[in-house]
Amino acid sequence: MTRFRHPAWASLAAIAWLGAAGIANAEAAWSPAASDLNALAQRFRPYLKFSTGNRQEARPMSWQALYANSRLMKGGQTVVNVGGLSGAGAGKALQYADITKDPAGARAYSIVVDQSQNAQYGSDWANAERGDGIYAHVSYLKPLTTQSPSQNLVNIEYWVLFGYNVGYVPAEDHAGDLIGVQLVYDHASDKIVRVAFSEHGKTLIMFDLARSKPPSDQILHGKDDRGNHIQQAACKVDAQDKGFYAGGLGGGPGIFQGGDHHVFFARDPSTNRCEHLAVYIEHGSHEPWPNQSGYYIGVADHNGDDVSFLPATVHVLGPADAPFVNFGGTYGDPAGLQRHEMWLGYLRDDSPADKDPYVDRGDLKWLPTLSPTE
Repeated sequence: MTRFRHPAWASLAAIAWLGAAGIANAEAAWSPAASDLNALAQRFRPYLKFSTGNRQEARPMSWQALYANSRLMKGGQTVVNVGGLSGAGAGKALQYADITKDPAGARAYSIVVDQSQNAQYGSDWANAERGDGIYAHVSYLKPLTTQSPSQNLVNIEYWVLFGYNVGYVPAEDHAGDLIGVQLVYDHASDKIVRVAFSEHGKTLIMFDLARSKPPSDQILHGKDDRGNHIQQAACKVDAQDKGFYAGGLGGGPGIFQGGDHHVFFARDPSTNRCEHLAVYIEHGSHEPWPNQSGYYIGVADHNGDDVSFLPATVHVLGPADAPFVNFGGTYGDPAGLQRHEMWLGYLRDDSPADKDPYVDRGDLKWLPTLSPTE
C-alpha cells in the first residue's frame, strides 16, 4: 500500500468545530480496541438525504434480505435459486465466488434480486431509518503503515446497499447498487479530517477538512418518511487553498463537475456537535454527493430534498458478514464490496495495490493533511 507523510495539526478553530471535550494528547499512546473502532463508526454515522424524482424510489436493504430474495447466477445460468441463499444458506455464495480464494473466478457470478417478489426496492423507510442496509468498515491505520502519525488515524467507510437501481429512464434500470463514502478520523484532534466521495466510478471528490474555512450554521431541508417537510440543524464547511480535489479516477479530468467546494455535517441530537456527514444520494440510488452541485448527463437529481434521516445505528461489518464482504462477483450490476476502490485494502485480481482515495490526488495527499498551512 502506498503511504505518505502525515504532518501534525494545530487548527484551534477546527478543533472547536466538533468540540474539545474528547481531545487527546497527540503524544499519548493510543491502542484502540475493536469496541473503540465500532463506537467511532456509530458516532460518525452519516446523515442520509434522498432525492425526489418522477420514478420509483429505491431504499436501502440488508444483505440478508437481498440474499433471501435473490438467485445466484453464473452468466445466464441459475446456480442457486431464490430462497437458497436465505439464512445459513448465504454461505453458498462463497462456495462459488469467494474473492479471498479465487478473485478471477469469482467475477463470473452475480447475485440478482428476484423482481417478481417486488423486494428489489428495498426495506420500508422505518427499517431503513433503524439502519437496514447501512454498513461500516473500520480500519485502524497504525498496522497498515509506518508513517506517523498513523497511530492516531482511523479510516471509516460507510456503505449503503440497494436491491435495485432506478435509472433516469426505464432502459437504465438495473438490479443492485452499492454506494459508499470514506471518512478519516484523527484521534489527536478528536475530529474527522478527510471525507471522500466516488461518483459512478469516474470521478473522485475529496476534502481535507483541516484546510477549511470556519464552519457556519446551516439548515438542511428534507422530508420525513410520511412526506412532511423537516429541517435539520447542520454546519457548512468550505474547503479552501489545497483542501479540495475533484477529478477522474484514472488521473485525468473527471466527467462530473462539482463546483461547490463544501460539505455539510448534521448536528448530533444528543451532543449537538456537527459530526454526521450529510450524503446527498441520487434519486434511484446511484451515487453519493457532498452537496447539491455537480452533474452527469443522463443521471437523476441529487437534490437531497426527499426522505432525510440519521440512521439509529449502522452495522459494523465483521466475520458473520463474510457471505456479503467476501462475495467477489456482482450484485446484478455493481461489483462486490471488496472490488470497490473505496474499500481500504481492496482485493482485485487486476491490481494488488490500493488506489483511490488512498494515493495522492492533485494537491491532496495520503495520508490526509492535518495542517491548514501545509
